[in-house]
Amino acid sequence: MLVVFLELYKCMLLPGLKRKSILTRVRRAVQSTVTTVVPKSPKRVGVIVDVARAGEIKTIRASLKQWIGPEPEYLYYVPYVKKSDLKDAVIIDDTTIGWRGVIKNSEAKTWAAQPYDLLITLTDRSPVAIQLLEAVSQAKFKVALDGSDSQVAQLTLKVSAKDISTIVTEIQKYLGILAKTA
Repeated sequence: MLVVFLELYKCMLLPGLKRKSILTRVRRAVQSTVTTVVPKSPKRVGVIVDVARAGEIKTIRASLKQWIGPEPEYLYYVPYVKKSDLKDAVIIDDTTIGWRGVIKNSEAKTWAAQPYDLLITLTDRSPVAIQLLEAVSQAKFKVALDGSDSQVAQLTLKVSAKDISTIVTEIQKYLGILAKTA
């Protein structure tokens, strides 16, 4: 009976407690977030791509490179996809984040510490790993998609994660408007 209880505790309660500890770190990071307006043409761009939800990765990379010029720095959230599919990439999953929101992956830590002008999150859902990386990112301006439950995004677009050309067009349009008002 005790063994059954311990297995239930490990399978049901511990993941819920871990999630709650990570979300507490997200809340603290959100409270300390300082918002600034990014220039119309950002120089450094970080992109979080949910591989299971976003469209073709090659299309995303080509569209963003065409708009920005220099290659953006990508971070891939890979929930159920083989990691070998993405070579030479910063990859995170749910096991990358430990208790209290500690990022275990050194590449992801370095990625989050970069002072990006713009952070784009391409997902329409909210895994805690993505929420944490959005919150702790040092990006000046953050863009998310509707449905992602992003607490830190200054701009939320109601667009499908697979419609990358519309996303790029909308970001350009709103950054132009914000640059004029600043």
